[in-house]
Amino acid sequence: MTEGFRRQADRLLHIDKVPGDELDYGVEWADWIPSNGSIVTRGFTVPTGLTQQTNGQVGTQTVVRLAGGTAGTSYSVTAWVVLSTGERVERTFVVDVVARLS
Repeated sequence: MTEGFRRQADRLLHIDKVPGDELDYGVEWADWIPSNGSIVTRGFTVPTGLTQQTNGQVGTQTVVRLAGGTAGTSYSVTAWVVLSTGERVERTFVVDVVARLS
């Protein structure tokens, strides 16, 4: 999940986007899935202000396409999966919306 992300002082991974971007953000779960396990259910919790266009799964990675946002605002997005073992795992990342990328 770290490509394009940077770790901030809050210990969360952050990534920049501009309001007009419609981009995919992926979370890799392989480290949390036991060798005989699998992802049973998955989803994303997206705050008001960002729009979840689609979400899906490719192998052990879940992906969400996000659009919108207001420049100068940071949005916490939570990805979650339920594993075949019954465990639920969540990871949060922050989308920092900027006027334009330099």
